[in-house]
Amino acid sequence: MVLALSDIATTICRAERAAIINILRAKPDVSLSDLRLLRLRGRFGEILGTLTIREVWSGVPDETIDPITGEPDKLARRQRYDDEVIAALQEAAAPLSAEEVAERIGGSSQDARIALQRLARERRARRTLAGRATKYVAT
Repeated sequence: MVLALSDIATTICRAERAAIINILRAKPDVSLSDLRLLRLRGRFGEILGTLTIREVWSGVPDETIDPITGEPDKLARRQRYDDEVIAALQEAAAPLSAEEVAERIGGSSQDARIALQRLARERRARRTLAGRATKYVAT
Protein backbone atom coordinates (compact mmCIF):
# COMPACT_ATOMS: atom_id res chain seq x y z
CA MET A 1 0.00 0.00 0.00
CA VAL A 2 2.87 2.41 0.81
CA LEU A 3 4.42 1.84 -2.61
CA ALA A 4 1.14 2.74 -4.31
CA LEU A 5 0.90 5.98 -2.30
CA SER A 6 4.48 6.82 -3.24
CA ASP A 7 3.68 6.28 -6.93
CA ILE A 8 0.62 8.51 -6.63
CA ALA A 9 2.65 11.26 -4.93
CA THR A 10 5.31 11.09 -7.64
CA THR A 11 2.67 11.23 -10.38
CA ILE A 12 1.01 14.26 -8.78
CA CYS A 13 4.34 16.06 -8.34
CA ARG A 14 5.30 15.39 -11.97
CA ALA A 15 1.92 16.79 -13.07
CA GLU A 16 2.44 19.88 -10.91
CA ARG A 17 5.87 20.50 -12.46
CA ALA A 18 4.45 20.09 -15.96
CA ALA A 19 1.56 22.46 -15.19
CA ILE A 20 3.87 25.16 -13.82
CA ILE A 21 6.12 24.84 -16.87
CA ASN A 22 3.09 25.26 -19.13
CA ILE A 23 1.97 28.34 -17.18
CA LEU A 24 5.43 29.92 -17.45
CA ARG A 25 5.61 29.21 -21.17
CA ALA A 26 2.17 30.79 -21.66
CA LYS A 27 3.29 33.96 -19.80
CA PRO A 28 6.67 34.88 -21.35
CA ASP A 29 6.38 38.50 -20.19
CA VAL A 30 6.66 37.64 -16.48
CA SER A 31 9.86 39.15 -15.14
CA LEU A 32 12.50 37.26 -13.21
CA SER A 33 11.89 39.67 -10.36
CA ASP A 34 8.22 38.64 -10.23
CA LEU A 35 9.20 34.98 -10.35
CA ARG A 36 11.58 35.55 -7.46
CA LEU A 37 8.69 36.95 -5.41
CA LEU A 38 6.44 34.05 -6.38
CA ARG A 39 9.20 31.67 -5.26
CA LEU A 40 8.35 32.62 -1.67
CA ARG A 41 4.73 31.48 -1.89
CA GLY A 42 3.50 28.00 -0.97
CA ARG A 43 3.75 24.82 -2.99
CA PHE A 44 3.86 26.73 -6.29
CA GLY A 45 6.90 28.63 -5.06
CA GLU A 46 8.61 25.46 -3.86
CA ILE A 47 8.25 23.86 -7.27
CA LEU A 48 9.14 27.08 -9.07
CA GLY A 49 12.40 27.18 -7.12
CA THR A 50 13.42 23.77 -8.45
CA LEU A 51 12.68 24.35 -12.15
CA THR A 52 15.54 24.66 -14.58
CA ILE A 53 15.78 26.87 -17.63
CA ARG A 54 16.04 23.66 -19.71
CA GLU A 55 12.61 22.57 -18.47
CA VAL A 56 10.93 25.87 -19.18
CA TRP A 57 12.68 26.27 -22.53
CA SER A 58 11.81 22.77 -23.75
CA GLY A 59 8.38 22.65 -22.12
CA VAL A 60 9.13 19.20 -20.70
CA PRO A 61 9.87 18.39 -17.05
CA ASP A 62 13.42 17.17 -16.51
CA GLU A 63 13.31 13.47 -15.67
CA THR A 64 16.65 13.79 -13.86
CA ILE A 65 15.04 15.88 -11.10
CA ASP A 66 13.18 14.12 -8.32
CA PRO A 67 9.66 15.59 -8.61
CA ILE A 68 9.02 15.37 -4.87
CA THR A 69 12.25 16.81 -3.46
CA GLY A 70 13.34 18.87 -6.46
CA GLU A 71 16.85 17.45 -6.08
CA PRO A 72 18.81 16.54 -9.22
CA ASP A 73 19.73 12.90 -9.85
CA LYS A 74 23.43 13.26 -10.69
CA LEU A 75 23.73 9.79 -12.14
CA ALA A 76 20.81 10.37 -14.51
CA ARG A 77 22.27 13.74 -15.56
CA ARG A 78 25.64 12.12 -16.25
CA GLN A 79 23.93 9.46 -18.37
CA ARG A 80 22.05 12.14 -20.34
CA TYR A 81 25.28 14.06 -20.96
CA ASP A 82 27.07 10.88 -22.04
CA ASP A 83 24.23 10.12 -24.46
CA GLU A 84 24.54 13.64 -25.91
CA VAL A 85 28.31 13.14 -26.33
CA ILE A 86 27.75 9.82 -28.14
CA ALA A 87 25.13 11.44 -30.39
CA ALA A 88 27.58 14.24 -31.28
CA LEU A 89 30.28 11.67 -32.12
CA GLN A 90 27.84 9.68 -34.27
CA GLU A 91 26.70 12.77 -36.18
CA ALA A 92 30.24 13.96 -36.86
CA ALA A 93 31.90 13.17 -40.18
CA ALA A 94 35.30 12.94 -38.49
CA PRO A 95 36.69 12.20 -35.01
CA LEU A 96 36.08 14.98 -32.46
CA SER A 97 38.23 16.46 -29.70
CA ALA A 98 36.83 17.31 -26.28
CA GLU A 99 36.72 20.98 -27.29
CA GLU A 100 34.75 20.17 -30.44
CA VAL A 101 32.29 18.03 -28.46
CA ALA A 102 31.80 20.86 -25.94
CA GLU A 103 31.13 23.32 -28.78
CA ARG A 104 28.45 21.04 -30.21
CA ILE A 105 26.56 20.07 -27.05
CA GLY A 106 27.53 22.69 -24.49
CA GLY A 107 29.38 22.42 -21.23
CA SER A 108 33.08 22.90 -20.73
CA SER A 109 35.83 21.11 -22.57
CA GLN A 110 36.80 19.56 -19.21
CA ASP A 111 33.27 18.10 -18.82
CA ALA A 112 33.50 16.71 -22.36
CA ARG A 113 37.01 15.32 -21.78
CA ILE A 114 35.90 13.47 -18.64
CA ALA A 115 32.82 12.10 -20.41
CA LEU A 116 34.89 10.98 -23.41
CA GLN A 117 37.38 9.20 -21.16
CA ARG A 118 34.53 7.51 -19.30
CA LEU A 119 32.88 6.47 -22.59
CA ALA A 120 36.21 5.09 -23.86
CA ARG A 121 36.55 2.99 -20.68
CA GLU A 122 33.00 1.71 -21.24
CA ARG A 123 33.92 0.99 -24.89
CA ARG A 124 31.14 3.24 -26.16
CA ALA A 125 33.76 5.51 -27.76
CA ARG A 126 37.23 4.91 -29.12
CA ARG A 127 40.24 7.19 -28.76
CA THR A 128 42.20 8.11 -31.88
CA LEU A 129 45.31 10.22 -32.33
CA ALA A 130 45.32 12.88 -35.01
CA GLY A 131 48.80 14.38 -34.88
CA ARG A 132 49.23 15.64 -31.34
CA ALA A 133 45.49 15.89 -30.65
CA THR A 134 43.40 13.21 -28.98
CA LYS A 135 40.09 12.70 -30.73
CA TYR A 136 37.25 10.27 -30.29
CA VAL A 137 34.76 8.35 -32.42
CA ALA A 138 31.65 6.42 -31.38
CA THR A 139 31.97 2.65 -31.45
